[in-house]
Amino acid sequence: MSENKFILTGNASYENKGCEAIIRGTVKILDGVFGGNNSYIAESRFLSDKIYKAQAAGEYDERIKHVPFTYKRRTFKEKLSLAAVMDKISHDLNLYGKFEDLERKKRTHKNILNDLPDCTAVLCAGGDNYSLDYGLPRYFTDTDDVVLSHKKPCIIWGASVGPFRENPLYEKFMAGHLKKVTAIFAREDVTIEYLDSIGVNKNVYRVSDPAFLMEPVKPDDFDSLEGVKNGIGINLSPLMAKYWANGDLAKWKEFCIGLVKEVKDKFNLPVCLIPHVVHENNNNDYVFLKSVKENIANSDEWLFLLSPGYTAAETKYIIGSLKCFIGARTHSAIAAFSGFVPTISLAYSIKAMGINKEVYGDLSYCVSPGENANTGYICGLLGDLVNNREDISLKMRDNYQGIRQRAEFAGYKLREIIS
Repeated sequence: MSENKFILTGNASYENKGCEAIIRGTVKILDGVFGGNNSYIAESRFLSDKIYKAQAAGEYDERIKHVPFTYKRRTFKEKLSLAAVMDKISHDLNLYGKFEDLERKKRTHKNILNDLPDCTAVLCAGGDNYSLDYGLPRYFTDTDDVVLSHKKPCIIWGASVGPFRENPLYEKFMAGHLKKVTAIFAREDVTIEYLDSIGVNKNVYRVSDPAFLMEPVKPDDFDSLEGVKNGIGINLSPLMAKYWANGDLAKWKEFCIGLVKEVKDKFNLPVCLIPHVVHENNNNDYVFLKSVKENIANSDEWLFLLSPGYTAAETKYIIGSLKCFIGARTHSAIAAFSGFVPTISLAYSIKAMGINKEVYGDLSYCVSPGENANTGYICGLLGDLVNNREDISLKMRDNYQGIRQRAEFAGYKLREIIS
């Protein structure tokens, strides 16, 4: 079978274990459909050259080549140019893309331009890039324009999309833009429903998140890990302060400290704090969870903090050995769902809600900011998971077959589109 070259763009670095899981799951899907004679170029966002070099050097799949996005800073002269002024005006007035320079967009992707002419397809990964969760997704729509200018299949891959309702003019722009891409592979029904509401439906296909298919790997030191087997795992992120505490990190940390204490008091089980994003910035689960642990007195015998050094596959194995799980990061919850570990999702966007519906059939164990966002309510749900663990796990296992088939369907649908 001839070699296929796939470009996977839009992802962050492996410091986000969910981003690594997306890559690993995607490779598994495509290998299953196209055979193993594929090559992959992963164009990712790196916070530093040091992180990029470490990830490239540590990649254990020799078929995956890592390259960074590039950003060109404008000179003072360029800042005064008419094009730059119009670009600024278009941004401020929400006329996104109207005055954009395709050549500028291409410069950001200079590391993949030579591979675009002979690539099989470009998969825009990342999960939730096409939303307002992290600001305007202007960079990602630029990516699409570059790919489409080369007349290559441009697939929004295994994603949640939107909503953009809070910015109606931008929503109108996105509706038009999303109709232009080759296909949108949506990972949950909430996205399907939203896209249909803005008139985007002819190029939309229902799949499941590729991270579900990443195979777990047992860490070499697993048998020595404490607080894991039959314990309760908790992932909490500093990012959630924005949604659960109006950006007040101290208030959010106080909530998290109270939650961990209440879990211990009510269930008397070991608790393992599990980081899933360990960026070298203020969005670092490990640093945040370490601070939470340090503020709980006399916790050394029952509260454990997992090292950030495990790979995504190893972390998935560890999470899969837990009794129950509470996850703020969506892909930490997916790791638990994949291992049929009863899980509560602390949500802030449609992705968590949609994936919970896929796993459970409803939102019974998905808690969003609001009247039920308190430790008592969460621990009440956790009590239900603990007491009915076997039945809930069986239900998750029954639903997983459909999830797996939808994830694999993405590969077969891609083959159909490009053939």
